[in-house]
Amino acid sequence: MWKKLVVVGLLVGAGVVAAKSSSYVGTWCQNFRKQVTASVPRSFEIDRVRYQIARLDDEIKAKFGPIAEKMAEADELNAHIKAGRVSVERQAKQLKDLTEQVEAKSAFVTVESAKLTAAEARARLARDFRHLKQTRSLLEQKEKRLHALEKTIARSREHVERLSTQKVEFERQLAELELREQELTMEREASPVKDKDGLVADIKSTLDSIKRGQTVERAKHNLAREFEAKVTQPDAEPEVSTQEVRRFLDGAPPMPKVVKADQE
Repeated sequence: MWKKLVVVGLLVGAGVVAAKSSSYVGTWCQNFRKQVTASVPRSFEIDRVRYQIARLDDEIKAKFGPIAEKMAEADELNAHIKAGRVSVERQAKQLKDLTEQVEAKSAFVTVESAKLTAAEARARLARDFRHLKQTRSLLEQKEKRLHALEKTIARSREHVERLSTQKVEFERQLAELELREQELTMEREASPVKDKDGLVADIKSTLDSIKRGQTVERAKHNLAREFEAKVTQPDAEPEVSTQEVRRFLDGAPPMPKVVKADQE
């Protein structure tokens, strides 16, 4: 009993692992296809669509042969049907005349310039009647075949016309996409170069730094010249009166400064 449970458990576990592995593989394949599709250049996709449109054109031309064969068969069948209708009409008229003569119970019956006895006439009536039914049945089969053939030809022609219309529309869309791609290429070539890895920004920063350093250096030179001029040419000492000097030597307080009031 326990062995059976263990075996069942192992089988269930193996099934779960197989299901997960299958989902992993499916997910990986789907993601891989998406990555491959996203990495394909648009120019390559345009060439691929152009190739597919050319194949579509070949497919359209390949359908002309089978359609032409069915049309020829339909023409032949239509001619046979027309001839069969004439034959059926002629046989029906002859059968009607023979039936009337047999119903008249004449001793002799004339059919197509042939003189028949009453018994021969009844045998001829049965044979012609069976032949007319076979001819009509064959004619009906041919008419059904012609009708089915004409429907097939009509569907095939509609399919070709639909493919031709789609091909023209695909060519128009492809021409628009090619023109748009050319415009994008021209815009991309005319647009400024992108700063890959910050190279342009680094060059600009370096130039600005050099320019700023030159400005600082020039300002330093200007300041040095300004202060050197002040050192070499000191300011003149203000004049001092002899009285102020004597008072300083005698220890007397300095003379008060006289402020002259501005005359109005």
